[in-house]
Amino acid sequence: MMAISNSVLDEKYHSLVPGIIVHVTYNTIVSCGTLLFI
Repeated sequence: MMAISNSVLDEKYHSLVPGIIVHVTYNTIVSCGTLLFI
């Protein structure tokens, strides 16, 4: 799903920056969630 959403953002904005921002945000949320349950 991440690849599809980043591809859509790339086509819409003609830039990789929005996809990078979404990916970093997602990774941060997942990492924080994982650290809370350790």
